[in-house]
Amino acid sequence: MKTPISASPVVNFKVHAGVQLHPVWALDRLAVVIYCYCDKAREIGHVCGEDIIQLNLMGNLVSNEATSIVVATSAHWHTSKEVREAAEVMIAELTGKSGRFSARWPQEELVFPIQYSDVSSGNGHKREA
Repeated sequence: MKTPISASPVVNFKVHAGVQLHPVWALDRLAVVIYCYCDKAREIGHVCGEDIIQLNLMGNLVSNEATSIVVATSAHWHTSKEVREAAEVMIAELTGKSGRFSARWPQEELVFPIQYSDVSSGNGHKREA
């Protein structure tokens, strides 16, 4: 996402809570954390074939007459030690001391102001968890 001052990572993903599927957005460092945990859970889970990740997510509900989304403010992971260690290594690689993101980070951009048509048409990067 580009702002007038700098660029910031953004992820859009979906969280299953019971029978409901909730769209969630995360910004900045939390976007990196969620991206890394989801990437490693998918990679390691594919090998293990287990349901190995659960998420306790806190956020703010943003809604209007047409849609409701959650903007995440924190995430607490309940997953295997293997996923946690791999995700933390990836987070360190992506953020580093320079604060810049590696080439692995998706390059799609969502530019402010975000228009409802951009969100509803599926423009921008989406990562499902």
